[in-house]
Amino acid sequence: MKRILITGAAGFVGSNLSNHLHDLGYELVLVDSLEYGGDKRRLNEEIRNKLIIDNLMSMNSMNYVSNVDVIIHLAGISSLPLNEKDPVASIRNNYMSTVNLYEAGVNYRVNQFYFASTSAVYENNKSHPFNEEMPTNPDLFYSYSKKLTEDYLKIRSSKLDGINTTVLRFFNVFGSGQNTLRLNPPLTGYLMDKLLRKEPVVLYNNTDIKRDYIHVKDIFEIVLKMLELRSMKGEKYETFNLCSGNSYSVPQIVRILEDVCGDKLEINFGKPVEIWSRHSAIFDKISHGRVEREVFKESIGSNKKLVEYLGIDFQFIDMRRGLKEMYKQGLREQ
Repeated sequence: MKRILITGAAGFVGSNLSNHLHDLGYELVLVDSLEYGGDKRRLNEEIRNKLIIDNLMSMNSMNYVSNVDVIIHLAGISSLPLNEKDPVASIRNNYMSTVNLYEAGVNYRVNQFYFASTSAVYENNKSHPFNEEMPTNPDLFYSYSKKLTEDYLKIRSSKLDGINTTVLRFFNVFGSGQNTLRLNPPLTGYLMDKLLRKEPVVLYNNTDIKRDYIHVKDIFEIVLKMLELRSMKGEKYETFNLCSGNSYSVPQIVRILEDVCGDKLEINFGKPVEIWSRHSAIFDKISHGRVEREVFKESIGSNKKLVEYLGIDFQFIDMRRGLKEMYKQGLREQ
């Protein structure tokens, strides 16, 4: 069985994936800096104390890469305003961390390297659904740092000593365990948390604009299948959209949540520009109009390449089922 290194292991996706792979018997090496929302309490007790605290800034500290078969690199700064406010931190944590980790992987002869990219690289494309062949011309630092990293990985993996590399462009991942304490928390986690606490919510988008949502449990199954397939077929460098094909507007998600929980949300509406109001310095760098365009951004992906590659009749978890699971988990935690 493969020995797997997971970075960002104390984050939302990383902790869920780590717990799942541990339950399946995989030997794991877990790394997180705990600087950007990671919380080791998300990890099962049996693996919590195995977490290595490291920010991936020095290859000299990466001896934990030795004897690893696979690297799943989820670490980085995902908050759009934090990336925009500090471009140096954005490039350091999203790009240079990957370069350091990849080169360490080359030195220790790692077999497979997975990089968590984002659907935001498509942010200036006008046509939908987004597919992997479309050009990517982002203009925000979060998406740019991911695009820059993708370009590095494509070139680096083509070298004779390059690692079999897979870029996974995550769309909106949802499920239990999202960080609702962030200044700009994920929508589904934020709504669920407020409903359970019976507190009012503030929304900034009441339009029919839709985004693709994929459940974190689907990520598990896709990664497990990829671990098997990527050593057997495909190019040395591959890019896949991680999306379900199920897209929802904010009002649709609110209606589904209220129906699932049998309760009503108290909703207030704010101006789109207010969504990043607690990051006032950001407006020294980008216009109010660009922020508004981000709030009203449609993001619908094509998973045709992914499903064909997996070669199975993959059944994605829809919003209703996912919110039911989140609600039950929330009640247990209360």
